[in-house]
Amino acid sequence: MKPEPIIMAVEKVRPRTGESKVILLTPQGKRFDQRYAVRLSKLPCLIIICGKYEGIDERVREYVDEEISIGDYILSGGELAAMVLLDAVAR
Repeated sequence: MKPEPIIMAVEKVRPRTGESKVILLTPQGKRFDQRYAVRLSKLPCLIIICGKYEGIDERVREYVDEEISIGDYILSGGELAAMVLLDAVAR
């Protein structure tokens, strides 16, 4: 994915949300578990970036606070991983 649209979106949303955390879903990120979900649930705002097929341009990492992995398996894209994270954090 090209970095420009992602960076523009993060820059536009971040000031409006005040204190927010930008999370990038990647295979090499820290392993997501229940304790991680509880910690994220206490934050006022999450901005989740998820890739498609080949991943995301490295330049996007400059705007990311944390990288998270939901497990050691392959998905068609990051949308499913984002839904897993959202479901665990929201409940």
